[in-house]
Amino acid sequence: MATTLNKWPAIRIALDPRLRSIKIPGTTRSVRVARKAAPLFAAFLADWNREMGTRLRLSPGPVDGWFYRPARITSGLSNHSGGVAVDVRYDVLHADGQRHMTDAERKALKRILARYVTADGHHVLANGYAWNHCDEMHTELSQGWDKGNGAKRYTTAADVAEVITRLRIDKGGHRLGG
Repeated sequence: MATTLNKWPAIRIALDPRLRSIKIPGTTRSVRVARKAAPLFAAFLADWNREMGTRLRLSPGPVDGWFYRPARITSGLSNHSGGVAVDVRYDVLHADGQRHMTDAERKALKRILARYVTADGHHVLANGYAWNHCDEMHTELSQGWDKGNGAKRYTTAADVAEVITRLRIDKGGHRLGG
């Protein structure tokens, strides 16, 4: 079985039951991602929409998840191929390796990402703002090499489930009680 760069199973067709389209709470938008990670991504994207400021709100701009394709920067399958990566607002956060977020937006993003952490401090989500080839629109389940985003290992389904439980995220991506 083919895997993505972050070691999740690659999914070739949109109708595969391992994928799920989930509505992003607080928006009219939906995103297709891996079923096991769908509530986590929906909660993250709801936080993004609420906290990143007007310029980066998810409605009117693009939000994409699953798409079976090769990675753009290295060899292998993109994490989008497993439904374990999302791209948002690439109409503003261009895929050109340049920084497009303001300092305040980066600070807000770091604050949001810091919520999605396991009990041992592993950040399950990583964003390309911290990479050598800047990719601020891109958030994925973290890879073991990505220490700059707080990764301690490649994010597993168990890590995702732990964070969903700890943050009290329901199946629809809403954080209960906060």
